[in-house]
Amino acid sequence: MILERIVLLSLFLLLPLCGCSGGGEAPPALVAPVAPVEPVQQAVLEIEEEEDEVDYEEMEIEEVLEAAKELIERENWEEALRAVTVLLEDDTEPLDYHFMMGQVFFHLEKYHQAVDELEYALTKEGEGREDFEADAKDLVSKLEEKSVEIAKKLYSMADDLDRAMETFVMLKINPKISFEAVEPPEGKEKKKLIYFKVTAMEKFKAALETDKVFWNYYCYSYLNFHQKWYSDARKAIDKSLSLADSQQQIFFALQLQAKIQEEAPKEASSDLDKLSTLDLTEDMLDEFLEKYSKDLTEKQIKKAREVIKMGMKLKERLDKAKEDLEKLDILRDFKKLSEEMLAGEDFPPDIKSKVEKGTVKANERLEELEEQIRIKTEALKG
Repeated sequence: MILERIVLLSLFLLLPLCGCSGGGEAPPALVAPVAPVEPVQQAVLEIEEEEDEVDYEEMEIEEVLEAAKELIERENWEEALRAVTVLLEDDTEPLDYHFMMGQVFFHLEKYHQAVDELEYALTKEGEGREDFEADAKDLVSKLEEKSVEIAKKLYSMADDLDRAMETFVMLKINPKISFEAVEPPEGKEKKKLIYFKVTAMEKFKAALETDKVFWNYYCYSYLNFHQKWYSDARKAIDKSLSLADSQQQIFFALQLQAKIQEEAPKEASSDLDKLSTLDLTEDMLDEFLEKYSKDLTEKQIKKAREVIKMGMKLKERLDKAKEDLEKLDILRDFKKLSEEMLAGEDFPPDIKSKVEKGTVKANERLEELEEQIRIKTEALKG
């Protein structure tokens, strides 16, 4: 009985190993069935090692550069973004870094970011442009083609923030797009570019009520810049820059800020310039009037303080105003106050010249805002 059990047990252990043996071959030596586990464990370890995130910040910059080039060659765009970001955080000057980032953004379909990087690489002074210039220009041409695709797409989109974003992207990657030459899809009524621009502005403006983030301010600024409404563009990009929390965002904001300054230069502000725009604080006002204490009577100083403080309140109201018509009413009050400011009193000539300058600026902003309201009203009619 015991012998039979030993035979059966032997057969039980041999059967799983005999099925693959050729006829006439001796059966393989007895081995434990768990032997294959070791290579499986090794494979699992290899996969886990591949999934570990590379810490480019801990690498030498030359190693990061080589890794970035290899990732771009392999078209691993997400990982290349991480590597090139580290390169630019280390040094923003090399043109090839900006070209590589332009490539990455283009293939990640972040076209509005790609265009700034490519533009920088193609226009700024630096070495090595000849190595990538042709490829960079090719990408710029492809961006222009993308802008036409987006233009056609706008007609089929609902009037929402997504369409506003697409409008912004279209204009950002091709500011001179011939929108009137773009035919709408069959069954869609042809509209002017200003219609899409104004509706996009309104959507970003509404979004800023609840979501005061970098890109909402940036997009709103760019749309105003494209429309040449520089006052609103400058105010929005300044706010955008204050919210920037990465090297990339600072780069984009500074690029747009420079363009606004180039097309509509902002004068340097002295104390008297601040008086003319009523851009003063209580401490600055006290310090300013103190300078003229020897030239003005006590009555003149008192009146100047009262009138300037009234103007400061109007300026604060203007900064907080959300609707164009509300701003218009405040500007009219601002203009009236500027004209009456210090009237009938014998003030020093330099103060009076700044009061006159303030009146001119108030008139210019008033006319600009009236024109904006007119254009927006007509544009929203389609």
